Amino acid sequence: MRRGLANDPRLDGGTLDGVLLVDAFHELTDPAASSRPCDALSTPAGGSSSSIARAAEFVPGTHAIPEARVVGETEAAGFHLRERADLQRQFALVFE
Repeated sequence: MRRGLANDPRLDGGTLDGVLLVDAFHELTDPAASSRPCDALSTPAGGSSSSIARAAEFVPGTHAIPEARVVGETEAAGFHLRERADLQRQFALVFE
C-alpha cells in the first residue's frame, strides 16, 4: 500500500484507466493543484469523473457546490468537459 498526498498520489504514470471523485470536490483546498496529477496517471483513453451535489452557491461544510465552479476549476487544471448528466440530487461530469 502507498499513501498518497492531495497534490501527489505517489503512483506511477499510466497505471490508472481513470479517476473517480464522488462528493469530494468541496474537500479540496486547491482543486486545480489536486487535479493535475490525475492527468499524468490516466492512460490516453482515461479520464476523470466527478459526481457532486448541486448548489446555487458554495456553502463551506456542505457537499453541494455550483457546477460552474467545478467545471471552471477542473478545466483550469487542463481537463476538458466531455459529458454531463443530471442525477436525482447531483450532477455528474466526465472530463478528459
